[in-house]
Amino acid sequence: MENLQKLTNIIIFLLIFLLIFFAINFVSSKISYAEKIATKKVIISTNLCIDWLILDSLYNHKNNENLLVNNIFILSPLINKAENQGDILRWKNLISKLPKHSGTLESIIQKIQFQPHVILSGEFDNPLLKNRLQRLNFNILTLKFPQQVSQILPYQAEFEKIIGIKNNFQDLKKYTKYTKYTKYKNANKKTLLLLGANEIAFANNTFENDILNYSKIWKNYLPNNIYGYIAVNKEMLIKNPPAKIIFLQNFNNQKNSLATNFFHENFYKNFGSNKNSYENSKWQWQCPGKWSFDLIEMLN
Repeated sequence: MENLQKLTNIIIFLLIFLLIFFAINFVSSKISYAEKIATKKVIISTNLCIDWLILDSLYNHKNNENLLVNNIFILSPLINKAENQGDILRWKNLISKLPKHSGTLESIIQKIQFQPHVILSGEFDNPLLKNRLQRLNFNILTLKFPQQVSQILPYQAEFEKIIGIKNNFQDLKKYTKYTKYTKYKNANKKTLLLLGANEIAFANNTFENDILNYSKIWKNYLPNNIYGYIAVNKEMLIKNPPAKIIFLQNFNNQKNSLATNFFHENFYKNFGSNKNSYENSKWQWQCPGKWSFDLIEMLN
């Protein structure tokens, strides 16, 4: 009986020892993981265009492995939509691997469980969300989107500096020829209409129009004295149609007015049947970036 009691005490002692041993190891592993993860910079995007900058940098940059070692990238919920995934053939695997937030304050706070962190936003992002984050003293950096082709490289360099790519302009040298391009005069150019959602066209003083300024062949269908983003004048289109139309977004018949759908069925489809309308590469028009230079090449 006494021997049995001693054996029981030994077993209990060993069990307690093993529990303490595993508990210490579990805690230490948690601490080492927390210490390791705390050395990373958490970069949260609240904007589709910034999502694309992140994806492009991770895909193209020679040190992209170091970028993932040194940073945790969290994409915006906008990237979940198929039509927003840009160059999906290149970015598909990255999109599936990188975490995303839901766009709410609570989701962003939940994703940031350690320091340091950076929230990258665009000029026109949700102002209410940005104000709430600022009141909570989060580090918000707003990237000013280019309004001209010549501003793309400084914009790209600013982003790369934030995420930790050194020698910012080194990998951008092959694009510098575009900053030296002459803006071709509109004389003898063919007219091109860029048509976005809700039949909004891109007039003078827009980034899209500046891309056309570098084209040898195409000029904006809209006159120079019209500025910004405007609704299409359907009567003008019928009387004097452009040489080509590029649809930057698909028509959503459920959300369009009856008049818009009628016009789409009776004018745009007939126009397209003459092979004068295109929807190719429309993703590249959505956000400014290095891919914008590809548009100039295609237009030429």
